[in-house]
Amino acid sequence: MKKEKVIGIGVLLGIIILAVIVVVVAETQMESESETETAPADKEPLDADELVEENFCQAGITEYEKIDLEDYESQAGIDLSEYVSYRFYYDSDGLKIEGYFSAPKDLLDGQKTSCLIYNHGGNQDYGALENIETCFYAYQLHTICIASNYRGCGNSEGKDLFGGADVDDVIRLLDLCEQFSYIDKDAINMMGISRGGMMTYEVLRRDERVHKAVVVSGLSDCFMSYEERSDMQTIFDSLVGG
Repeated sequence: MKKEKVIGIGVLLGIIILAVIVVVVAETQMESESETETAPADKEPLDADELVEENFCQAGITEYEKIDLEDYESQAGIDLSEYVSYRFYYDSDGLKIEGYFSAPKDLLDGQKTSCLIYNHGGNQDYGALENIETCFYAYQLHTICIASNYRGCGNSEGKDLFGGADVDDVIRLLDLCEQFSYIDKDAINMMGISRGGMMTYEVLRRDERVHKAVVVSGLSDCFMSYEERSDMQTIFDSLVGG
């Protein structure tokens, strides 16, 4: 009799334990389902234009416009439908500086990637950027390309100082690149041509954030250029001082 009573108690305890387990599992499932129902839906990913404009705003750039690439497409005979290009304005030493941005859309997919800062040649309006230079390099090198019309060039405020305080305008691009969510701040590269080479040298001398740099026909010795090139003497006299 005692044996049967013990068996009965064991069975009853087993049923109770099983019931508790069932209740716990059921409650866990209900909580999980509740969390799933109340969790906000994933945010729709931004398209390339939206992502660029959102990053502009987050970096304090409020004045910008998208560039229509159709004319350039017809001139160059290439398809630029998978590229975006913008003109924007940013602050440098209190001056409103004109900049350009171009990128393949597939590099604006939420992943961080390298970029190229392009420093143009010329002085004042001669050699100033228009709507196609950054897009040209973005297309040819398949990279994000950003560039500045240094102060006194194009539509930028201020006076062209030919390698003086206008170098700050390029350094400010480094600051902006570090703020853009799609740019790897450890892979910001730079290229300068002619006067842009001089600007590149000056940036490298002052700032260590440039990962790699390429200079093409860069101005490296201003004293020699002044002595040997009569066409440069007027430029140096007016922009740098005698």
